[in-house]
Amino acid sequence: MRFPEEDLADRRKYARYRIRGKALAYYRTHSPKIGEIMDIGNGGLAFSYMGSAELPDSTFNLEIVFPDRTDYLDRLPCKAVSDYIVMGKRGESSGTRRCGVRFGDLTKAQKVKIATLIE
Repeated sequence: MRFPEEDLADRRKYARYRIRGKALAYYRTHSPKIGEIMDIGNGGLAFSYMGSAELPDSTFNLEIVFPDRTDYLDRLPCKAVSDYIVMGKRGESSGTRRCGVRFGDLTKAQKVKIATLIE
């Protein structure tokens, strides 16, 4: 089931924070997708992307890439909890989608890297 992000904010266990600089989320579906990360927390993240919704209903792996750095996070187990079209100021579709994901069972190293991003 998909919900608007505003409803999810009230149900989140962990706060979300903006990332300084640019970070990209990459995942593979029928056609690989890449999107810009909007916020992240210990429990998940949200990213924006162009195109149609192709996120799997089951758990999938996500990668976080930093265009201005050499490090990255890979094989983050995630599940999509929301995916919707972002509306413009006048109520028209912007062509951009916003996807919220919840992290699955992360390794200790993945948790440390995410905590470093949040700091």
